[in-house]
Amino acid sequence: MGPAAVCVIAVVAFIVLMIVFGIGTVGNNSVGLNYNKWSVSINEEVVGEGIHYIWPLHKIIEFQLDVQYMSFEGTAAIQTRTKDGLDLTLTGQLSYKVQSDNVYDLYNLALDDYESLIYVFSRDTIRDVAANYSGQEWMEDLTTIQTAIEDGTKEELSKFFISVEACQMTYDLPEVYEEKLNELSIMTQQVQSAEQAQQTAITQYETDVLTASINADSYVIQQIGEAQAEATVAQGEADAAKTLAAAQ
Repeated sequence: MGPAAVCVIAVVAFIVLMIVFGIGTVGNNSVGLNYNKWSVSINEEVVGEGIHYIWPLHKIIEFQLDVQYMSFEGTAAIQTRTKDGLDLTLTGQLSYKVQSDNVYDLYNLALDDYESLIYVFSRDTIRDVAANYSGQEWMEDLTTIQTAIEDGTKEELSKFFISVEACQMTYDLPEVYEEKLNELSIMTQQVQSAEQAQQTAITQYETDVLTASINADSYVIQQIGEAQAEATVAQGEADAAKTLAAAQ
């Protein structure tokens, strides 16, 4: 094999290597950033889905734009305390999306491990918000607490260019305390029912008294009217008798 053939083979091999190691892909509904391994730097330009030529010693760091989910179940359950000091275990799920226009900023904050950043800060936020409420509030006003947790995670993760879609958590209080709270809730309902029945009885009594008073007043007025009518008739008869006597 002559020198020319060797050169041709070398050129072809170089081209093949350039093609093989200089191609990057971005998956469906994703974007990417071109990372230079040689200079340890990243290009600010965001590339869309598809195949891209990126030169050897480069790679594309990919960011999924679909809704992603982070679970807080099992060993990832969140342990905290209520405002009144009770042990509180929270489990649930966070759904979120990466803001496509800010992936370069997100990379500068977390490199290519933004999931760890989301995990840490969302857990801290959920734990802090949950601790603002007592055990009784957790049992009686869960909707308000859920809203507060979701609003808190939205505000916190927006600082890292993450949009929270939802954050739904369930709680677990000590069993003995839950039983006592259930008993207290039942007693409270019974007291409220008794107070309502008492108020209804009082209202009915006041209505009866008012009705009786109105009826009494009506009777008095009626009696006065009848007396006045009788007096008027008697006076008329007396006047008529006087007139007749005078005429005779």
